[in-house]
Amino acid sequence: MNADEFNELYPAGTPVLAFPGVMEAGYLLTKTRSAAWELPTGKSVVKVDDYAGGIVLSHIIVLAGFHDRVYNKGYDEGYNDGYNDGLEVDR
Repeated sequence: MNADEFNELYPAGTPVLAFPGVMEAGYLLTKTRSAAWELPTGKSVVKVDDYAGGIVLSHIIVLAGFHDRVYNKGYDEGYNDGYNDGLEVDR
């Protein structure tokens, strides 16, 4: 998915799992804070809360129905052990 396609589907504020480094190293439970954009290298990135810089879209998993089930209940603690409580994800 490129930046334009991502932006058509997901506005800033969309809940996501973000993998800032190697995907097996853990994820950040957060939300987007910018529109996605394309780097000169051709990779598309987006900014997320609680992380400086952009994260490539291939390391972003959009969470379907996430906001009401988790974010409003105060489970926005940042990195966790990878357990997602059975939440559906859009890939």
